[in-house]
Amino acid sequence: MKNIFLVLLLLLKLTSCKIEENKNSQNNIKSFFYDTLEISIGTKYLGDNGYGSTLLEINNKRLFACYNRIDHGIEIYDIKNKKPLKKIKLKRQGPNKLNKGIFTFLNDSIFLYKTQKKIHLIDWFGKIKKSMSLNKIKNINHKEYTFVRQGMHINNFDQLCIDTNKDFLLLPIYKNIRKKKYKKFHDSYFIAKIFWNKNRGEIVPVKYPKIFRKKYFGDLDYPDFCIKNNSIIYSFRNSSNIYEWKDSQKKLLKYHIECKNAKKVSHSLTLNNKTIIPTNKPSKYYRVIYDKHRNFFYRIYKEKNNKKSSKYFSGNYHLIILNNEFKKIKEIPLNKDIYAFSAHITKKGLIFALKAEKMKHMNYIRFLVMKPKIKN
Repeated sequence: MKNIFLVLLLLLKLTSCKIEENKNSQNNIKSFFYDTLEISIGTKYLGDNGYGSTLLEINNKRLFACYNRIDHGIEIYDIKNKKPLKKIKLKRQGPNKLNKGIFTFLNDSIFLYKTQKKIHLIDWFGKIKKSMSLNKIKNINHKEYTFVRQGMHINNFDQLCIDTNKDFLLLPIYKNIRKKKYKKFHDSYFIAKIFWNKNRGEIVPVKYPKIFRKKYFGDLDYPDFCIKNNSIIYSFRNSSNIYEWKDSQKKLLKYHIECKNAKKVSHSLTLNNKTIIPTNKPSKYYRVIYDKHRNFFYRIYKEKNNKKSSKYFSGNYHLIILNNEFKKIKEIPLNKDIYAFSAHITKKGLIFALKAEKMKHMNYIRFLVMKPKIKN
């Protein structure tokens, strides 16, 4: 009888833990607290914090880095202590030459820096420790696929997606065919893992959605990525759909999460003999962002801008908040003074760079911090 009682007690405890675990997984964001972070940078730093930025939280450090377009360098700021930390001057000539690129922290001493045709590992003195030519990555059929897309150059507003646990980088890969033949161009795989320590690649076996073989969407077919555990989450700027590739199970899931303020997302562009210039005015969905601290996902939607003369990033933006099962929890409008594409995740919340014209003085850089208030 005593043994039966102990078994029942154990089962009750396990059930209680399971209920509590499920309850915690359904935590909701009730609201956000808003704060402004300000760093005095003096006169030696440009403070162009919306341009080519990345953030690292490691060993009780919270470091922010951005690209200095004028000096061709990387500026590093200590967000926790609110002060400039270091300025890395990149070389334009010589053995450590680096062209315009995008970068991210690997740790607190090494950056991964990608240019149009190469990947570099560079230290905090701008010295190249290792380089890889993308057209020589092993295990990739370079006659069939390329990492250099015709007519598209490095965009400093993009962000690199890496898995530091498995030492790989996700990059778009393209069929070696002219994009004007979009039906064949988009009937292909488009994601590759690059293992930077092994100079080896691996194509992820997922193809473009069928819509891209029916219509031409210009640069809105550019894929955005994020990683959660063994899943690759990807999306496209023309669509509210989010895709999850469960790598270990080789299984693809699709979620339709639309912004309530969204109208029909950007129309397709007509192909002709003229050059098609991608525009920033159509409505679009930005990349999915994973918040590992709260186990949420975020996605930003930009409304279509109908004004004839407007600034490059003007328009109304909305933040869509999803739980860990890709169910919409909340949707809120975003402050118009931020660079919406520059969202970074920290333990305290989301950090957005404030636009340069909103700086009270050019010797300061400012950030908007959105701290989620969790409702159990």
